Amino acid sequence: MYLKLAWGNVRRSVRDYSVYFATLALAACLLYSFIASGDYLLALDLTAEQRGTYAQIGSVLEAFSIFVVIVFIFLVAYANRFIVRRRKREFGLYALVGMGRGSIAVVLALEGSLVGPAEPVVADELKDLRLSDDESVRYFSGSVRYETTFDLRGKEKSGRLYVNTGQVGVMAKVYVNGKYAGGVWTAPYRVDVTDFVRKGKNTLVIDVVNTWVNRLIGDSRLPEDQRGTWTLNNPWRPDSQLQPSGLFNPVVIERMIAR
Repeated sequence: MYLKLAWGNVRRSVRDYSVYFATLALAACLLYSFIASGDYLLALDLTAEQRGTYAQIGSVLEAFSIFVVIVFIFLVAYANRFIVRRRKREFGLYALVGMGRGSIAVVLALEGSLVGPAEPVVADELKDLRLSDDESVRYFSGSVRYETTFDLRGKEKSGRLYVNTGQVGVMAKVYVNGKYAGGVWTAPYRVDVTDFVRKGKNTLVIDVVNTWVNRLIGDSRLPEDQRGTWTLNNPWRPDSQLQPSGLFNPVVIERMIAR
């Protein structure tokens, strides 16, 4: 019963959810751009003097990012209030017929599961998501987490260590030993992790987020009453080319020595 109710809600609230996800995507892109901009500058092959200058620029951007974080929180709060306000009467009706808060939470969780894979997808190789045989993966839009470990015999005094992800689809955040090291969204696709590694075993986590283009293309192949997304102007068609998605290149640990 809960699944049937959740599916009906998704079909009726396509436009509301589209506004919700569009707002969250805008907020995430805005926040990520400012936070990762300084990391990108520091990842370039620069002289010591240039690196110091760009480090100062990064400090200014980091300070300004506090304002961006406030904007991000506001947009997330607005998006959630928008959904709740639009569905206030619906939630009241659920309570009126005897549904408790737990039951309503189950329905909302099922609604969320209908816009992505039904179960977590675990893979042991890096592969472009758009090449998957599973349609829920091929047309997936959202965040994907990759985890692995690597051993470091010792930290040499010279040079810097970088994680090189290669091209990603579309943006990625890199965490080493539980700490955020930086982000990539364009060449050279590498993050300085020198200050985050340690001798011995290290954990590496890379979170990759794509756009909703592939989801729009996938939904365009479905009948309108089964689509999970909606937009006023949708240039994407069933035969449109899917965008690269996820982490699909070998991830390499590089040591670079400034000349």
